[in-house]
Amino acid sequence: GVTVYLDNRYAVRTDAQGRFEFPFVAAGPRTVTLRNDTLPLPWSVVDEGRVKVDLRLRDTVRLDIPVQRAD
Repeated sequence: GVTVYLDNRYAVRTDAQGRFEFPFVAAGPRTVTLRNDTLPLPWSVVDEGRVKVDLRLRDTVRLDIPVQRAD
């Protein structure tokens, strides 16, 4: 149930398994971001929570956005 952002413009929430979808996205380079303020404590993002991806027409992409448990 965390919020994921596409190009810092569009936002969706993940399901219980961490899956999310941005339907009808134009092809081209995109940035997917997960922000700390949307994660439950004690979790935080790694590497600024950003993943760059180059989308192709009618493409489905699997992303891994790393998070870590804070000490």
